[in-house]
Amino acid sequence: GETSAITPAEQRALKLKHYLATARRVESWARGLDGSKGLGPFTRYVWQPVKEAANAYRTDKAKYLKAFRDLLKAVEPTLTKRQIEAPELNYTFGKDTDGVAMAEMLHALLHTGNESNKRKLLLGRKWATENADGTLDTRRWDAFVQRMVNEGILQPVHFDFAQGVWDLLEQTKPLAQKAHRDVFGRYFAEVTADEFVDPFGTKRRGGYVPAQADARIVSDAATRALAEAENASMQFAFPTTNKGFTKGRVEYNRPLMLDLRGLAQHIDKVLLFSHMEQPVRDVRKVLTAKGVAYGLNRIDPAAFDTVLTPWLNRAAKQLVATPAPNNWQGWRFWTTLRNRAGMAAMFGNIANAVQQFAGFSLAAVRVKPSALMSATAQYVANPKQTAEMVASKSQYMDGRLANEVANMNDAINEILINPTVLQSAQRFTTKHAYFLQSAIDNVMGPIIWTGAYNQALAEGMTERDAIRKADAAVRETQGATAPEDISAFEEGTPFSRLFTQFAGYFNMQANLLGTEFQTLAREMGLRKGVGRGLYVLTFGFLVNAWVAEAI
Repeated sequence: GETSAITPAEQRALKLKHYLATARRVESWARGLDGSKGLGPFTRYVWQPVKEAANAYRTDKAKYLKAFRDLLKAVEPTLTKRQIEAPELNYTFGKDTDGVAMAEMLHALLHTGNESNKRKLLLGRKWATENADGTLDTRRWDAFVQRMVNEGILQPVHFDFAQGVWDLLEQTKPLAQKAHRDVFGRYFAEVTADEFVDPFGTKRRGGYVPAQADARIVSDAATRALAEAENASMQFAFPTTNKGFTKGRVEYNRPLMLDLRGLAQHIDKVLLFSHMEQPVRDVRKVLTAKGVAYGLNRIDPAAFDTVLTPWLNRAAKQLVATPAPNNWQGWRFWTTLRNRAGMAAMFGNIANAVQQFAGFSLAAVRVKPSALMSATAQYVANPKQTAEMVASKSQYMDGRLANEVANMNDAINEILINPTVLQSAQRFTTKHAYFLQSAIDNVMGPIIWTGAYNQALAEGMTERDAIRKADAAVRETQGATAPEDISAFEEGTPFSRLFTQFAGYFNMQANLLGTEFQTLAREMGLRKGVGRGLYVLTFGFLVNAWVAEAI
């Protein structure tokens, strides 16, 4: 297009390039541009900032969800399936939240930790009225709470739980404030917790929880759309001062959501913003800088639209499936179908699990066989210590081996939902369907990581870069499924993902081989690099296929 118009043949070539680029994983794409020398600029300034932020996000998410689960465990005996009538409020607790009235009541109690939330709750639900001087008449609410205390339904442990949640959310503020300042140039204004004495005579510090409107019961369509948009955004994720609160502004008087499961989602939303917003914006700025954008477009026209933009969007939202808010039930159906098909295929699948050991041949493309042998000996001699060493050094491997986020989400849902025997059986099956595959990956991962780490140190890399190199060796040869790890081809709607169920492993293998041959052609040429090319073909493709077929 520089010395003449783009020809039809060139247009066809561009279309093919864009099609192939949908299968390109960004980590492999960056390594292909950097070459074989080490961690080059594309890895350092494009891939690594986003990946390390995502690792930190998942680590913090597991930590905070674990703390929330521990708080829930203290009140778990009272989270039984029952409804509680509240004639004082003309309301029945427990018709939602899977029939657990206490879960709904506790969330209402959490909104009383500051005057702003309390006002929104009581006026929105019409559980209180506003006096002429602007103060609240809370006698109905107070009478209900006192009756619950008198009947032994509300106990000191429930107020301990409320204060624990307020304190937990308070701990997320410093990181959120820093991210908010970096992104928007200012700190968000905070709600001041209001101290109060609970019905048992204990002084409480109070605190904040997000005040999200229950869009399901807002009658006006325009207001409902506004509520849904606000709940989906960060507007209610951060505590803000109560400005201009009047009865005339209906957006402040909507009934609030009362479901404790929403708190785990709030924690996730705040941590996602705190960790991912700034790195994603920084990388976008780097890539769209004039010199970078023009040069990159000349050598890889498909990079921006097909590889990088979808990747940044996935990383920022941490989603692998395209949301379908207007067809939520259909989205859930196809997602469930995909998950159950995968479990049916893999549960107790010994042949598939044993085939994973063929993955050592793929690892040999990135890690010298001698380093892999040495790491294997180290693991066999001290398996537990080796795995603990790997987890202590690498945030990524710690999350991969423990899968703490999924475990904490399951534990929280199990406490709040109070599942039936059938639901418990379904959850157990879902959690352990891939137990054979996970067990073998938890052996291979530490071995490959240790071999790559030791090799990188021997080559003179710094500790931090050696860890990065080892993480990459595991992801690029054994597979990775995080939103920032996959390609555009692997995401999509829940329906389209039905047809890419097991494509991730083979796409990972294709990316590995494609990057190796791309680097080989550029740095050595096909004639000089025939020996290396034969090695990559043998260990990256043939050995893996032979062993898998033999099994």
